[in-house]
Amino acid sequence: MCIRDSAHSDSSGFANLHDSLFYYSKSDDYVFNTQHVPYSPEYIDHYYRNCDDDGRKYLDRDLSAKGLQGGGYNYARNGISGYWRCPIETMKKYESEGRLYYTKNGTARYKQYLDEMPGVPAQDLWTDIYAVNSQATERSDYATQKPQALLERVIKASSNENMLVADFFGGSGVTAAVANKLGRRFIHCDIGLNSIQTARDRLVTCLLYTSPSPRDS
Repeated sequence: MCIRDSAHSDSSGFANLHDSLFYYSKSDDYVFNTQHVPYSPEYIDHYYRNCDDDGRKYLDRDLSAKGLQGGGYNYARNGISGYWRCPIETMKKYESEGRLYYTKNGTARYKQYLDEMPGVPAQDLWTDIYAVNSQATERSDYATQKPQALLERVIKASSNENMLVADFFGGSGVTAAVANKLGRRFIHCDIGLNSIQTARDRLVTCLLYTSPSPRDS
C-alpha cells in the first residue's frame, strides 16, 4: 500500500511523494475489515442527482428482474406487470418506508440514500491521508509523528475491539492513543526518553476525554 506524503522538490529527478506500507500475517487466519473512503464530489454529482423533499440525495436502483438469472418474482405493481427482484411483501415494505421512486411510466425503483452508504472500499493507494504538517492541530512536534487518520485506518482494518495492538517503535504514541480510542489494548515501546514522555502526555490527554476502562500499556 502507498500513502501520500508531503510535497517537496528534488532537482535530481521526480520527487518521492509517497510512503509504502507492508502488511504480513503468520497464517491464513487473520483479520481484515474493509475500510471505506468518501465518494468524490464528481461521483456524487453524477450518480446521486435525485433529492427528496428533505434534501436527502439518492440513487434510484432498478427493481425489475429483466435479465436477472433465476427470473425474479412475477406480479403487478402500480399497474406495471412483470418480474421483480424482490417479493411483493418487500415491495410493500419499501413503499411504506418511502423507499420507492417511480419513473414517468410508473415503474418502481429503489432509493439508495447517499447518507447511508459507507463510501468506496479503500484501495492500495491512499491519497486522502496527508502527513502531519506544521499547521496540523494534532502536531506534537515529534519528528516521525504519523497522522491519526492513518493509524485509525490501519488498526480498524487489521484488528477488532479488545485485540492487542503493539508498536515497538512507538514514537510520539499515536498508535497507542488511537488503539485506546478504538477499544483495543496496546503495547507502546521505544528506546527514546522523549518518545516515552510524549506518548505519556498524549495518553493522559486522550484518557481525559474517553470513558475510563482498563487498558494494557
